[in-house]
Amino acid sequence: MVDEEKVKLMTRMAIYEKREGKNAIEQTSYFKRDYVNYNVLKSMIWGLIGFLLIVGLICAMNIESVVEDILDANYKSIAIMLACFLGGFLLCYYFITRILYSYRYDKMRHGVSNYRKGLKRLRQIYNEKDKEVEQAEYKKGSVAEENDEFISY
Repeated sequence: MVDEEKVKLMTRMAIYEKREGKNAIEQTSYFKRDYVNYNVLKSMIWGLIGFLLIVGLICAMNIESVVEDILDANYKSIAIMLACFLGGFLLCYYFITRILYSYRYDKMRHGVSNYRKGLKRLRQIYNEKDKEVEQAEYKKGSVAEENDEFISY
């Protein structure tokens, strides 16, 4: 006889595992701080690369004015302005990614917590089933006879 609760539980857990469970279980093995810091660092590096690409594209679009003003440009003020823009961009990007990855970690943690509760419930169902089988065998006398043979010297 098929236990309907067990089948529903196993199906729900298999769907979770297939969709997001593999990554979530692996990623929640990290401490939250480590997970967030690692992903913020990766994002900051990609943010820096993106910023430099955008600056390069802006320079490429305005190449005529850049070439005309190459000798007359005040490089110190341009460098200070770019550093301020970069600092502001990375600061905003830092806070946004920190909030985003903290939220993602908490969401994954909640999903993994429910998954582990499902595993615990499934284990309880199997233990209950094993106890029922043991009690049925004991009532039949098969377990008692095996124990008597084991104890006898």
